[in-house]
Amino acid sequence: MTRSHSGGSQRQDNQGVSAPRRGPQLYFDALTKVKLLGEQFSSVFTKDTPDTADIKLQGPQYTPLEKLVVTEVGVRKLLMNFNPGKASGPDEIPTRLLKTLADEVLPVVVRLIRQSLSTSQLPKAWKEAWITPVFKCAMRLSQLPSHFADQCGM
Repeated sequence: MTRSHSGGSQRQDNQGVSAPRRGPQLYFDALTKVKLLGEQFSSVFTKDTPDTADIKLQGPQYTPLEKLVVTEVGVRKLLMNFNPGKASGPDEIPTRLLKTLADEVLPVVVRLIRQSLSTSQLPKAWKEAWITPVFKCAMRLSQLPSHFADQCGM
């Protein structure tokens, strides 16, 4: 147990993360902490709906980029620079597999990129991402922005 500045006690785990609160209830188990923090993290982002997905923002018009040339050599170089230790994305294709099979998948990846550029459209799957908040060991709840802690009821 560690004492909080208000005089009460609040239990922290071995990494110094105070128990999150939902209403009057404090949660001490790691799984619930992750779920509550994940909910908080995702709540601060807006989600596209069919009504908002294609809205164009008003603002200054910029000159178009020069025509991009996508070459197999360039794409192969990018594939070979993948870090095999990184997690896969929503497509669930391991980066190690993409790097190992770079020569085999190269023509398809190049074709997809070129088509995307020529049509000015991204495949829907390329717009998805997995975002997972990760607590750093040195970060304490007191170091979080106040609006984060306030919204979590901490």
